[in-house]
Amino acid sequence: MPKRSSAPSEPDSAGRVLTDLAKASAGLGVRTIGIGALVTWAPALPPFFARHSAVTGRTGMVDDAASAGRHLDFVRQAFEPFLWTELAVVPDLWGLAADQPHTVLDWLIAAGLADAAGQDGFFIPVHGPGTYCGLVILWGGAGSFRTDQKLRLQAQGTAAHWRLHRLNRRPEERQAKAVGNHGLSARELAVLRCLAGGMTHVQSAAALGITERTVLHHVAQARRKLSARTRVETMTAALRLGLV
Repeated sequence: MPKRSSAPSEPDSAGRVLTDLAKASAGLGVRTIGIGALVTWAPALPPFFARHSAVTGRTGMVDDAASAGRHLDFVRQAFEPFLWTELAVVPDLWGLAADQPHTVLDWLIAAGLADAAGQDGFFIPVHGPGTYCGLVILWGGAGSFRTDQKLRLQAQGTAAHWRLHRLNRRPEERQAKAVGNHGLSARELAVLRCLAGGMTHVQSAAALGITERTVLHHVAQARRKLSARTRVETMTAALRLGLV
């Protein structure tokens, strides 16, 4: 089993969250990455949106994050990731007018979350308590993603979103610790941490010195204890509760 470093980990930051996701999507043609909250459950927590350019390596906040909620409100209706081209072809499925995708794309380009190079976008909705809805955008080359790549990026994007969400909260809220482990064992938590870091089941098994079948068993146990229906829901719950 690999030894863990005893050195203290570096504090998280928005730049680190975005560059980690950029590294995870490297080689897939992703040009820009955006992570933000469209609707929040607390009046004191305004919507936010951060962006990263894989081309220039620059990271920053979107100047008018409030516009994201207006332009991307349709995302609240989606529970599965989708491609921009899917929305553009049948906008009425999202309750959009025929010309509205053009308006949204213009805003995405102006906000630095997309470009005009004819690329596609992979949109990952992230739902939380109440009406909360976040979004992760991976723009460029998304049309060529295989199903396994989309599933991996969904897990990695969701993890990145909740990391950034915690950083955007008030300092006293960021310091709050999760109360207990919600019944999860140390090994179940270790497996979830591996998956939240973007590892596959096979990689998680190798890192923890267990079999892939045991990894699947721990994921199933964690899903049951967190009352989740899918692995992605399990990861979302664990991240929201501060367990990973």
